[in-house]
Amino acid sequence: MRTRYLLASSAVALALAAPASATTVDLLSVEGTWVSITGGVGTAGVGTDEISWGSTTGGGRSSYVFEGVAPPPELNIAPNVLFDLGEFTHNNFPIPSGSGITGARLRVDYSLAIPSGGGAQSFSAFFDFDHFETPNNEDPCADGNPNFEGVNINGCADRVRITTDFDGSESVTIGDTTYFLSISGFGIDSDVEFWTIEEDSNSIGLRAEFVTRVDVIPLPAAGWMLLTALGGLGFAAHRRRRNAA
Repeated sequence: MRTRYLLASSAVALALAAPASATTVDLLSVEGTWVSITGGVGTAGVGTDEISWGSTTGGGRSSYVFEGVAPPPELNIAPNVLFDLGEFTHNNFPIPSGSGITGARLRVDYSLAIPSGGGAQSFSAFFDFDHFETPNNEDPCADGNPNFEGVNINGCADRVRITTDFDGSESVTIGDTTYFLSISGFGIDSDVEFWTIEEDSNSIGLRAEFVTRVDVIPLPAAGWMLLTALGGLGFAAHRRRRNAA
């Protein structure tokens, strides 16, 4: 009878918690689209993965580019492991005074293949870019450092600040498993700032990860009553045996 009592207790414990099974996902596609530009002269590329601004007569132009890593697909991505969604690049070239943009918005659409009949699941994230096109001949430059030194070696570097107004996470439930998808932003923090050398490029990757949780299906009331009764009968029988000994 002791065995029956222990089995009933184990059934209750299993009903209360279930470990998440190890699984992987496949990154099928990533696409970046610049949905808006603020300010600027000679702007082009809204609705594509590259925007540009500057001279309209064949002179210098600067640009923002986002390039997704898939396709081809990234396969067998494990939980709790950071993986790349794509890369943002700022191409910085001297442009006519007053023609620089002040901001832009990027939408990143990506899809994952979820196992166990989940199929392809699509998600979107938005990022805002605050752009400071600095005067190239100031000294010191806007970053507080001397002109023609360090990051300002070719004239004052331009600043890019990336922010986001979403919490960076999505979730989808397939069967009894919930997949929590988290975008860590560009770099470690959600808000990033950097300076790009004139006549040069600066790039930063967009990363994400996922975790899984197996959702416990609650027992119906009758099931709880049955488990309680089995446990009680086992315990009572065990006491009777001890008293008779």
